[in-house]
Amino acid sequence: MKYLSNQQPITIAALAVACLGIALTAFSLYQVQALSSSVDAVSTKAEFDHFFGDNAKQINEHIDVRIDTYIDRLKQEKVARKYQTYELAAEQTRTGKHIYGHEDAQFTLVEYSDLECPYCKRFHSVPKKVVDSSSGLVNWQWKHLPLPFHNPVAAVEAQASECVAYIAGNRAFWVYLQQIFEETKGNGKGAGDLVNIAQSIGVDEDLFSDCVNGGKFRDKVAADLQHAKDLGVNSTPITFVVDNRTGQNTLLRGVQTPEAIVSTIQRMKKEADASLNNSQ
Repeated sequence: MKYLSNQQPITIAALAVACLGIALTAFSLYQVQALSSSVDAVSTKAEFDHFFGDNAKQINEHIDVRIDTYIDRLKQEKVARKYQTYELAAEQTRTGKHIYGHEDAQFTLVEYSDLECPYCKRFHSVPKKVVDSSSGLVNWQWKHLPLPFHNPVAAVEAQASECVAYIAGNRAFWVYLQQIFEETKGNGKGAGDLVNIAQSIGVDEDLFSDCVNGGKFRDKVAADLQHAKDLGVNSTPITFVVDNRTGQNTLLRGVQTPEAIVSTIQRMKKEADASLNNSQ
C-alpha cells in the first residue's frame, strides 16, 4: 500500500503561536532599524562610547527581544513538527469521533486503549503505520478504556485528552496522545504535568485547566468504558477491524504487528468483494 500524503491545515492553536512569533519578529525588526539609523550617525570611537552609554537600556532590551524571538521561533518549529506527524488527522471530524485518516475510509481500526497501559504504548505506532500506508482505505478511531488498576491516573489522562480535542481540535487530540505516551511514566505511576504537555502543543493553559478541573468530559470517558463492557472488552489494547461497507468486524487482542492487521483487512476485503459479486 502506498503512503498517503493528504495535506491538512495546522491547528488553530499552532496558528496562534505562529502569529505571536510574527508579531515579535516585526517589533524586533523595527528596533533594529531604529538602532541602525542611530549607529550610522556615529563617526568616532568617542561618539560611539557616548552613544552606547546613552542607549544601553534600549540596546539591552533589543538583545533580550531578539533572544526571546529566537526561542519562540524554535518553540513554534517544534510544535509544527509534532502536528506534521499527524497530518492525516482532520482538524475536525463530521461525527465528532476521534479519527486519524480519511473519515470515509472503508475500514476502521477501532482501538480501545488506556494511556497508562505499557502494551498500548508499544502498540500505538502500529495502527498509524497501517493508516499511513493504506492510500485512504483505512482509518483509526480511538476509544477510551482506562483500566481500574491504572486509575485515577488513566481516567484523568483520558479526560485531559478530551479537553485538548474540545479546545484545539481532532489533530491536537492525536498529538496529545503521542505526547502522553512519550512524556509520562505510564503503568499508573503518575500523570506528570498534563498542563505543561498541553502547553507544549499550543493549547491554552487556562482553558485546559478549567476543562480538566471541572470534569467536563468525565461522563464521555465513562460512556466509552461502559460501551467496552457491553462488548465484553476488559483489557487493552483491543482493536476491532471494521468494514464500514458491510458492517462486519474482526476483533484483534493485544499488541499486533502491522502485517497482521493488513492481513486481516485483506481477508475481510476479499470476503466482502466475493459476497458482493455473488449477490449480483
